[in-house]
Amino acid sequence: MNGFPIGTQTFHSAGKFLLSGEYLILDGALGVGLPCVLGQSLTVEIQTGSGQISWESRTKDGDTWHTVHLQYIGSKLDLKHSTNADFGQRLKQVLEVCLLASTFTLESTKDYSFKTQLEFDANWGLGSSSTFIANISQFFQVDPYRILEQSFGGSGYDLAAATAKTPFFFQRIEAGVFVEEISFEPNFLDELFFIYLNQKQNSRAGIKHYQSLKPLPVGLLQSISDISKAIVQSRNQIEFCDLLDQHESLMADFLGFPKVKDRYFSDFQGTVKSLGAWGGDFVLASSSAGVEYLKSYFETKGYPIILPYKTIIKT
Repeated sequence: MNGFPIGTQTFHSAGKFLLSGEYLILDGALGVGLPCVLGQSLTVEIQTGSGQISWESRTKDGDTWHTVHLQYIGSKLDLKHSTNADFGQRLKQVLEVCLLASTFTLESTKDYSFKTQLEFDANWGLGSSSTFIANISQFFQVDPYRILEQSFGGSGYDLAAATAKTPFFFQRIEAGVFVEEISFEPNFLDELFFIYLNQKQNSRAGIKHYQSLKPLPVGLLQSISDISKAIVQSRNQIEFCDLLDQHESLMADFLGFPKVKDRYFSDFQGTVKSLGAWGGDFVLASSSAGVEYLKSYFETKGYPIILPYKTIIKT
C-alpha cells in the first residue's frame, strides 16, 4: 500500500441534468446526460501529523455547510465530531469504502485536511452528492461507480457527468455502464431554459415509487431509448419539443403522476419537461413564443431562477 505524499491536491467535478431516461436508466434505458459548467471542487492538504482528518464543506456563498473530524488509528477511522450526524456517518462510510478499494492508504503520521466548495445552490439538485463521490474517488484513485454502489446508490449517470466535457449517452449494461460523449449543438439552444421549481425533490423517494410499479410495461424501455436517440438528432425546436412531450406523456402514464405542465403551467405556450426525480428541482422549458415571453411567464408565476442552456451546460 502506498501513502499519499505531503502537499496539496485539487479536484473538480461537474454538476448534472438528466434530459431523458429518468428512473428507467436504472433498468437499462438509454438516457441523455448534460454536464453543467457549475460543480464542486475538493482540495486536499496533507502534512506531517498524527492521523487527524478534518473535513469542511462550503456552500456556493462560502458559508460552512458541514464540518467533520475523524482520527485514523491502526487502519481504522474513528468519527470524533460532526456538525451533521448523517453526513458524518456517510463520510466515514465513503472513506472506508475508498480505503478498501484503493492502492493508497492514510497514515497515522500525517494529517489530512479536506475542503470542498460548491458552485451551485445545494437545494438545486445538481449533484452535491455525485460531485462529492467523483472528487473523493479521484483523490483515492478508485472506481467511482464502485464507491457509489456501496454508499449512496443510484444509476451512476451523475458520475459520468462529473467528468464529461459534452452531453453524453448513458446506459447501464451487464458489464457496467456505457458512456458516450455526443455532439448536441442545434440552432435552437438559445430557446432552451432550466427553471427551478423552488423545491428540492427527494430522489430516493422517487426511486422507491418507481420500483414499486414493476414489472415495467413491455416496450417502455425501448421507447424511451428511441426518444433519447432522436432527441440528439433533432433538426428544429418543434421536433425537439415534440419528442420531449412524448417522453413526458410516457413517463406520466407509467408513474401515475400528472405531467408537470398540466400540474403547474397548463397555460404556458410551449413545452415543459420534468428532469430527474419528478416533482421538484428543475424543469426544461422552451417556447416558440420567444425568450421574453418565457422569462416573463415563469417570473410572473413565481419562478425567478431561469438558467439558459447555453450558459449552464458544457458543449
